[in-house]
Amino acid sequence: MVILLKKMVEPMSKQLLFHRFSPKFFFHLSIILSFSLFLSSFSVLAYETPRCAYGTFDAWFSLDGVHWYNTTLEDIELTRGEPFFVKTVMRTSEPFVRVGMMFTEPGEYTSLDSTFEIINGPTSMFDPFIYGVIEEPYHSFEHIWMFQVKNQTEWVQATAPLNVFVQFDHKEQDAWSSEEISFTVVYPFILDECYTGKQYGEQQNTVDSSKTLPVQGIIFVSISLVLLAIVRKKLLF
Repeated sequence: MVILLKKMVEPMSKQLLFHRFSPKFFFHLSIILSFSLFLSSFSVLAYETPRCAYGTFDAWFSLDGVHWYNTTLEDIELTRGEPFFVKTVMRTSEPFVRVGMMFTEPGEYTSLDSTFEIINGPTSMFDPFIYGVIEEPYHSFEHIWMFQVKNQTEWVQATAPLNVFVQFDHKEQDAWSSEEISFTVVYPFILDECYTGKQYGEQQNTVDSSKTLPVQGIIFVSISLVLLAIVRKKLLF
C-alpha cells in the first residue's frame, strides 16, 4: 500500500514541479524582471532639481572644472590646499522674484573660521550673493565658483560639509513672501595632508563613476535578461 501511494505521488509531484517551473514560467519571469529593472532605471535617471514655489536652484561638483557630478556628493577625500569647483544654476518660475544665496559650513559662522575659502567667485564664504529682483519668469543664471580647502585649516581627519542656502522673495500686490532652498553640495573627508598639485585622473580620490552613473549597470542587466528570455523561448518552444 505504501509503495502504491509512493508511485502515485511521485508523478503528481513531478507534474506540479514542472508546472510551477516550466520554460514558459521562466520566460514570463524574465520579461517581468526586465520590465521592472527598466522602470527602475528611469527612476534613477529622474533626478529631481531642488525647487520651491518661486524657482529652482541646483549645484554640481568638480575637481577640475570639466567633469561634473550631481550633488550631494559623498565618499570623496580632499587635502589641505586642494582646489575644487562648484557650478550653480538658479532659475525663477514667477515674475518679480528677488533671489539671494550663500555658501555655509555647519558649525561655523564666518569665513575666517570656515574650512573652505572661495578663491574665484562673486562672493566669499558666508557672504550673501544677491541676484537682485528678476522681473520676468524663467530666467536662468549660471555661475562657477572655485573653492579651496584652507592650507592652515585645523579641521582635518574629519568631514566638512559645504552647504548652500538660497532665498526666493516673491512680490505680489505690494507684499513679499519668501521660500527657501538649502542642501549640502559636497560632504568631503579632509585629510591631514598637503595638496601635491596632481591633475584630475591622477588623484587617488577621483570620484567613482560607478556610483555617479548607476543606470548603466541597470540597463545592462535589463538587456541581458531580455536576450536570455528570447533565447530560451527559441530553444524551448
